[in-house]
Amino acid sequence: MLELKSVRKSFGGINVFEELSFNLEKGDRVGLTGGNGTGKSTLINLATGFLLPDEGEINLGNTSLLSLDPWQIARLGIRRNFQSVRLSNSLILRDQFFVPEKKVVDNLEMIEVSGIKGFLNRFPSECPLPILRKMEVLRALLSSPSVLFLDEPSAGFSYGELEEFSEFLINYVPDNTSLVIVEHRTELMERVCTKNWGLFLNEPLRMI
Repeated sequence: MLELKSVRKSFGGINVFEELSFNLEKGDRVGLTGGNGTGKSTLINLATGFLLPDEGEINLGNTSLLSLDPWQIARLGIRRNFQSVRLSNSLILRDQFFVPEKKVVDNLEMIEVSGIKGFLNRFPSECPLPILRKMEVLRALLSSPSVLFLDEPSAGFSYGELEEFSEFLINYVPDNTSLVIVEHRTELMERVCTKNWGLFLNEPLRMI
C-alpha cells in the first residue's frame, strides 16, 4: 500500500538514509524505534510530504507522492501527529473537530466513549496531555485515514497513562487503518504493534 523505495536523504552532507526501503500493508501495526538521529521522524516527514527525498520513490498504491504537498497527501488518507501538540489554543476542543471543511457533530460514538467528552468545552491549556493526544488521534481518525503516523505520542506520560493510551489505540484505530508508531518507550509498541523495527544510522530497517 505505502512504499518508500531506495530512498536517500541527507542533511548538510550527513546521510540519514542511504537506501531506505519501507513497505506498509493495509492494517499493519508497526513500531519504529532507534536512537536520536537515526531518522525516525525523518521517515514520517518523507512519507507525509514535509520533506522530499534526494533520491528514491514514495508511492501510495499506484500514486507517486513526490510531487504532492502535505495537505494533498493528507487528502489521500495519510495522516500524522507531531511530537508537540498542534491544537489551536484559541478554540475549545469541541470546535477543533473537522473532516475536510465539515465540522463533525459531537455525539459520534468515538468521541462519546473515548474519555474526552468531559473536556470538549475546555481550551487545550485546560486539558491534561493524554486528553490532547487522544484528541489528535480522534481528529485524524474521523477522516477515515488509510495510514496514521504517530510520532512519540506517549512522551511525558506516566506508566498508567501509557497503559490507558495503549488501550485507546487498540480499541479505536480501525483494523483497515495502518498504524506506524515512532517511540522510545517500547512498552507502547509491545502492546499495540505486531511488527517492531529498529532504525540504525546508515543501516537498513531491522526487526527487533
